[in-house]
Amino acid sequence: MDFFVRTGDCAEFSPHQDGCPSNPVNIACERGRPFLHLPVLEFAALRRRDALYNLVLENHVEPKLLPVRFMPACFAVTALFASASAVGQPAPIRETKGVEISHVESLDLTPWAHDVKGRQLRIRKLVFQPGGVVGLHSHDDRPDASYLVQGELTEYREGGYVKRRPGDTVHTAGKNVIHWVANEGNVPAVLVVVDVFKP
Repeated sequence: MDFFVRTGDCAEFSPHQDGCPSNPVNIACERGRPFLHLPVLEFAALRRRDALYNLVLENHVEPKLLPVRFMPACFAVTALFASASAVGQPAPIRETKGVEISHVESLDLTPWAHDVKGRQLRIRKLVFQPGGVVGLHSHDDRPDASYLVQGELTEYREGGYVKRRPGDTVHTAGKNVIHWVANEGNVPAVLVVVDVFKP
């Protein structure tokens, strides 16, 4: 594909010629008529006017468009850089594989459906040092799901309820759950908690 170049008027390139009208799409004249027409791109890069003029004369250019042959090469280099920038981007992987999914615990959020406005979903990591306790609190207005990464926790509820949670287990708490949780072991317990709450 050929591309063409725009330049200044003919008087700028061949002041010794006469009879050439001042026209911004012509750069030289031969016997009073334009013989080089470059109408696409500003020709600022070609600064050697005499060399260009001689090139045209030697090749007997008649009144027609002069193709600039190096433009396709420029586009080829640009395309090469564009493709190289995408080399590090892999194609999307649609299939899940090589992943083990633990036992699932779920919690129905219907009791909070009427009161969703202003609520936020947050995730936190809690590190219980030996003897550490999260004090008595209710989940009536703050449903949560948690994952005990390591260590062991003991959950207490009023009325004598006691539940020990070993590491690598999941748990949920919602309506009618009022409890406190303690680390009664000798090593830190790490708990990741996701809950829906109102600030």
